Amino acid sequence: MSAHLPETPSESSVNDGGARVNTAHPPTTRPRFTVAITPRSTWFAAGVVLVLLVLVLLVTKALGALVLIFLSIILAEAIRPLVMRLQRHRIPQPLAVILIYLGIIAIFVGLLWVVLNPVVTEVSALAAQFPTYLTHLQQWFADLEHNLNTNPAATNWLACGSSGASAARERERLPIRSSRAGSPSRA
Repeated sequence: MSAHLPETPSESSVNDGGARVNTAHPPTTRPRFTVAITPRSTWFAAGVVLVLLVLVLLVTKALGALVLIFLSIILAEAIRPLVMRLQRHRIPQPLAVILIYLGIIAIFVGLLWVVLNPVVTEVSALAAQFPTYLTHLQQWFADLEHNLNTNPAATNWLACGSSGASAARERERLPIRSSRAGSPSRA
């Protein structure tokens, strides 16, 4: 004998003839969605567009002030716990705020000093060595010019340009020379 669970009344029901009829999903007719464009809806849409344009204009014109207000609110909320802690030690609120600002400024100045001190040292060393670097660069260009002048194939290739099939043929004909070992010669 198999166990049969009774059907819920929402799933089926008995009609007058004793036969079961499935009523779980009765056929429904949905009302059609229609959009009626009336003068009222046109004016409402125009008003919404106008309000949005005014808001965009106000935000773009006052963006600098809004950013400053936003940052000041964030900063005020960030230092509030420190101010309250200093107030528990009987330090007045304005003095606590000033002390916190001075502490933040001291931290930024310290970080700036730690970062900029090596940069200033390296820039001064570069300025001191710049004439030497310039001399080496000039010597390198002089050596390059000498090498190009002594190699007629390279001179012809540069004169023809490096475009097209003729440039590819010239590259294949160039003799491969070994460069001098080491750094460029010193003056």
